[in-house]
Amino acid sequence: MGLEVEYELHAMKELLPRSLFEKHPEMFRMDKKGKRQRSDNLCVHSEKALEVVCANAIKIGNILKPTTGRYFYWIDDARDMCRCDKCHEYSDSEQALILENRILKALRTIDKNTTLAHLAYANTIMPPEKIKPDAGIFLEFAPIHRQLDKSLKDQKGSDSLQTLKENLAVFPVETAQVLEYWLDVSMASKWKRPFVKLPWYPKVFTADVATYSSLGIKHITSFGCGIDKYYYDTHGEPPIKEYGNSLLLIRNKE
Repeated sequence: MGLEVEYELHAMKELLPRSLFEKHPEMFRMDKKGKRQRSDNLCVHSEKALEVVCANAIKIGNILKPTTGRYFYWIDDARDMCRCDKCHEYSDSEQALILENRILKALRTIDKNTTLAHLAYANTIMPPEKIKPDAGIFLEFAPIHRQLDKSLKDQKGSDSLQTLKENLAVFPVETAQVLEYWLDVSMASKWKRPFVKLPWYPKVFTADVATYSSLGIKHITSFGCGIDKYYYDTHGEPPIKEYGNSLLLIRNKE
């Protein structure tokens, strides 16, 4: 069928188990008040934390092995990064990239062709400035705060076309991926069940695909959370065929 398999996950609790906090609080993030916190992410300037993360990244990589060589180990979902003396001068995007560069190096010990995503999303939507991506880090742009009824060109704020272009000035466009929300029932339902019928804006979708394609982005994807048996039984067929057919048209034009 020509299918490829990839795994995308917020993985910090697996990469750095929270059970280590009692003995090694220095591995975990410091909040703005100067207190180490068990919850969420890590201190990227803790060498021990990075060693643990990399060892677990290899373990997970040997189990959840993508057929494409592309790995996605995201930081905790829209959660703060570290504010210790060494970390505070770096943005959340930059701290995420410090971590990703190290994970990539570790994963390449089991697969020399590994590539790893930098998720530009929520608190990491703005591009890093002080830290540069190692070769093999690719951009994954996920504009979660966008308005679904307006095209990317008409978005205001950080989740905009301008922000994407700024990220593409840092990360190579050839490997960049978009992770959109056109098919995300959970987002449309404000992450509360029972899920609503997906609002589908075909003109917005078509315009967005054209915009992404015009920038040279070849990997265009969407969340599809909440498309389950309940959805089909309650709301009928979601617009998956329209989604796929539009992407296929773009692919055939390349």
